[in-house]
Amino acid sequence: MLVDLLVRARAALGPALIVVAALVATTAPLSPAAAQMSTAPPTSGPPMNDPPPNDPPTTAPTNNPPAGRGHDMPPMGVDMPMGGMPMGGMPMGGMPGMGGDMPGGGMPDGPGAGPADWMSNPMLMQRERERRSGDRTARLMPNANAADGGEQYVPDEVVITVASTLSGDDIKALLKRYNVYVIEQEDSELGGVSIIRARILDQRDPLKVAASLGGDDQVTLAAPNFVYRLQRAPESSDASPPLQYSLTNLRLTQAHGVARGDAVLVGMIDSAVDPGHPDLDGTIVAIFDATGSGGGGHPHGTAVASLIAGHGKLTGSAPRARLLVARAFDGRNAKGNSFTVLKSIDWLAGRGARIINMSFAGPEDPTVRRLINAAYARGIVLIAAAGNAGPKSPPLYPAAEPKVIAVTATDAGDRLYGSANRGGYIAIAAPGVDVFVAAPDGGYGIQSGTSFSAAEISGIAALMIQRQPKLTPDQLRARLVASARAAGPGVKVADAYKAVTAGPTAAAGGKPKARR
Repeated sequence: MLVDLLVRARAALGPALIVVAALVATTAPLSPAAAQMSTAPPTSGPPMNDPPPNDPPTTAPTNNPPAGRGHDMPPMGVDMPMGGMPMGGMPMGGMPGMGGDMPGGGMPDGPGAGPADWMSNPMLMQRERERRSGDRTARLMPNANAADGGEQYVPDEVVITVASTLSGDDIKALLKRYNVYVIEQEDSELGGVSIIRARILDQRDPLKVAASLGGDDQVTLAAPNFVYRLQRAPESSDASPPLQYSLTNLRLTQAHGVARGDAVLVGMIDSAVDPGHPDLDGTIVAIFDATGSGGGGHPHGTAVASLIAGHGKLTGSAPRARLLVARAFDGRNAKGNSFTVLKSIDWLAGRGARIINMSFAGPEDPTVRRLINAAYARGIVLIAAAGNAGPKSPPLYPAAEPKVIAVTATDAGDRLYGSANRGGYIAIAAPGVDVFVAAPDGGYGIQSGTSFSAAEISGIAALMIQRQPKLTPDQLRARLVASARAAGPGVKVADAYKAVTAGPTAAAGGKPKARR
């Protein structure tokens, strides 16, 4: 009889319903993991929008998702709001091809898309997802898929942006509907929105929660809290200070005869900087800690600061520039996330930075893109490390954003750094292999990575702005690229002297679209 029922169901409504009928008919007990996944959060727990007791660390990384999360299997598609279906319990997306991919009404709009067509036609499903969610949600990807094999996003968090006019009560009701609660909230003057970092109160995948939130009319953008990494190689064991070959390769010595970056405000989003280092004396105007974790100077942040504005045993690209330091990365693991980066961009823009250096890389992130575009619209020059994931890596962000100048690394012989990313979105190269840098506690060291190349280009940008304060980001990019010298197939090394002394150059109109 069950067989006859299934045959009739298939004929009437398509093959997808057979899965439902079979699941209803079975009486086998669920595994402990499945039982956990199919049980709604207990009502006796903490209030829906209040933090639970003994809140775990907010950035605790993991490569092993909780049972039932399924990060190690490529997700089937973007979940949309489920038309009143409770958000707790087992998400429908846990059944491949089932309602986790279905929009709120259960079927797409328009003729010729009945239940059987909708459930069995991946093209219809994808088209409907794109129509309903647009740019408001992140692309699905497995979590353990970063360049270093680590996590792409914080396992139990999402970042939500809403209109700054949305009331506190409306925000609370919104978060309650999706079973998440506020960890932090930032009102972004730059973006004109409120940015919320929220914790997921059950075991749902952040990508799916973000996709559901992205379909809500009160949400501007929603995405997982993506993880970013500082772009440096392991420190060299050779501690002897080498010749600063960047002074020669970039023609900085000649450029410093024309400009030294006097009083240009350069912002940097990085790990902590040692403000007491003699090479940074009088350089740092203000420090902002977006992590709230405190602690002393970190090798990466201190090195980047010295390559931008050092003026002692080593000479930075802009030795008289002034630094605004936004700490967005934890010194223990060299990781930051979307929310710390967003807070840092907003703070730097509010403090008047003309340039923002971003010596880190990670996944594509629509929430970060929004603030990058807003900073660009204000005339802020944005510069980022291309990444150290190697020639076969897909584009890394924020370097691959169209409004950002992506920088790769070369060695003393102008050869491309072997671990550097490749791609048409990369605009310029600068020394980044075995470069001499400052280190915490008044020390020095040798570092490699595209992080340090980006810092040198940020310093050159400061020289250019000192000479012509009204340069727009597009004009600066065009002049920087036009004045660079060819150093091999597809490699253009910056020439600071030419860039600083060049006449007006027409804007290039952005950069090629990142390959995906």
